[in-house]
Amino acid sequence: MVPKGFNEALEAVLPLILQDEREKTEARIKKVVADINISLRQAAEMFDEQDAAISELRAELAAAKPKTKKAGQ
Repeated sequence: MVPKGFNEALEAVLPLILQDEREKTEARIKKVVADINISLRQAAEMFDEQDAAISELRAELAAAKPKTKKAGQ
């Protein structure tokens, strides 16, 4: 048997508990999103560094290729 006033007390407290849980969940989601954004920024920086290194290597390779005469020259 449920004590008298239990349902009323539960109805009064339940919205507060739900709000607290909602706030905790939102905070956890914001933290995860922030971590993902940091990871994406780091990945983009690494990609840019790799892209720059590849461009430099291509330029070095192009400069190092021996110049050959084309047929008929």
